[in-house]
Formats: sequence, C-alpha cells, structure tokens
Amino acid sequence: MLLFSFAWAAEVCQSWSTDATTTELGDLSVESSGIVESPVEAGLFYSLDDAGNDAVLHLFTLEGSVEGNQTIEGAENVDWEDLGAGPCVGGVAGEACLYIADIGDNNKERETLTLYLVPASRAINAAATACPMRYPDGEHQDAEALLVSPDGTVRIVTKESNGNAKIYRLDAPPCEGDGLLVEEAELNLSGDAEEDRKVTAGAMSADGSLVVLRSYSQAWLWRGCSLDWGASPEKLDLGAQPLGEAIAFTADRALVTSSEGEPFRVWELPCTELAEVTCPSCGCGEGSSWLLLGMLGMWRRRRP
Repeated sequence: MLLFSFAWAAEVCQSWSTDATTTELGDLSVESSGIVESPVEAGLFYSLDDAGNDAVLHLFTLEGSVEGNQTIEGAENVDWEDLGAGPCVGGVAGEACLYIADIGDNNKERETLTLYLVPASRAINAAATACPMRYPDGEHQDAEALLVSPDGTVRIVTKESNGNAKIYRLDAPPCEGDGLLVEEAELNLSGDAEEDRKVTAGAMSADGSLVVLRSYSQAWLWRGCSLDWGASPEKLDLGAQPLGEAIAFTADRALVTSSEGEPFRVWELPCTELAEVTCPSCGCGEGSSWLLLGMLGMWRRRRP
C-alpha cells in the first residue's frame, strides 16, 4: 500500500451579513452563556446557564421553537460558561458529543475545572462524563470561551480586560490524560472599551476551518487552513447585545449569537460570501491528511 499526501478543498465563509435575523424565545428563560448546534441534528440548538443554575441544557430552534430541557445527570453547574461539539472520546459512547465547559472563575480560586462530555441527543435526561482539567503551575484563570476541534482537541480562552487573552490547550483527549492544560498562545485583542476586549465565548466550525471569539459587542474571526494565532483576525460588529456571552457556527456557515437577559434572543448572521480554500492540512490537531491507495484501487479521505 502506498501513502501520498494530498491537498483537499473546503468552502470557507468570507463574510457575514450585519443584518442579523433576530429570534425571540420569550418562553425560554435562560442566561445563555453558551450555545451550540447539535452535531447530529441540523437546526437543533442547545443553550446553557452559568453559575447558580441547574445542570440543564435548553433545546431550541432558530425559528423560535422551544424543544424542551435536558437534565445533565452526574454533573454540577459550578460555573458553566460555554458549549462545544465534537467526537465522543475518553470511553464515552455516542455518535457525537456535546462539550460543556465548567470553567468560570471570577475570583480566580478554583483548583480544578471540569469538562463534561454528553452524547448529543434530545433525551430528557442525559448522562455526563466528567473530565477534570487544571492550569499549569498552579495558575488560576477566569475563562468563558471553549474551542473544540474536529479531532476533539480542546482549547480554553481566558477573559482579560486588557485584551491579552491566553489560550490553553488540552493535549490529551478529555478524560484520557492527566487533564493538564498547556499555554499555547497569548492574544492582543483590540477594542475601544474594556468590555470590547473581554473574551466571553468562542467556537470552531465543524471542519475546523473557521475560529471565532467574541466579546460583549464584537467578534474576532480567523479563517483558512492553519490555526495561526499570530495572524490578524477580522473584526465583526455584533451590535447591541447586552451581556453577549454565546456564539456558534451553524452547519450552513451562519454565525449565531445570543445574550443574557429577558427575553431570550438569538441573532443569526448569514454567510454572504463563500470561497474555496485548498490546503494539505487544516491545523486542527491531526496534521496532514493522507491518500491511501490499496490493492483494489479504492481511496478514502479522512477529514481533520
């Protein structure tokens, strides 16, 4: 069998409309510190509340339909701050999993953080697997942003008033290592006011080609095939979203955001321009892809 490296092409969104579609879910009372689209059912979204609330996810659609609540068994909401989606790892069985980031620490005193993995479903009750995490050298950080790569690589982004957010990466898959986070990079995020520079949420697209971080009023976008934190991000005005603490990509390349407050509102920013990007690697933690030629002449592409 011969191995050849190859480049693959992906369509990447180049711009989003600032004319966001706003959906109000008045009968869904949530603080919405994180949202994510289901990795197994397009159009279904989950939202979560932060500290002081129950270990519950709220299910809804962008059309304004409230689909119910999901109690997360075996989990505690110390300070849930963000949601992601990725593969089920660490012995967790499921087609794909939701990643719940219990990482908030306003007083910077928590010794251990927790990442909960929950198989994605509509079940009223869902069992969570708790994966402890900790910062290196006994550090304490306040963080509200979670990034999950297609291969399950986890990153936490801290919330800093000066814009110098730190990015920490979990090298081993959740629940498969010692849970030690390592510092990967430090960002210098610009903003006119302190609230414009605090990272309150993050997301990575399902194919790993887009990364977004947000503050209360704006977002920073990285696109392309490599996760290069040194590249200058594109800034996107998110408009009037008081206490905006959630952002996600949809399967059809829209950006969805939400904000704490009553009633619960969701903003959908549609993709307005697509461009094809070709590269040998998408920087999502697996390195280059490979083309496998076997005896039968069949090939199989493995996406990062």
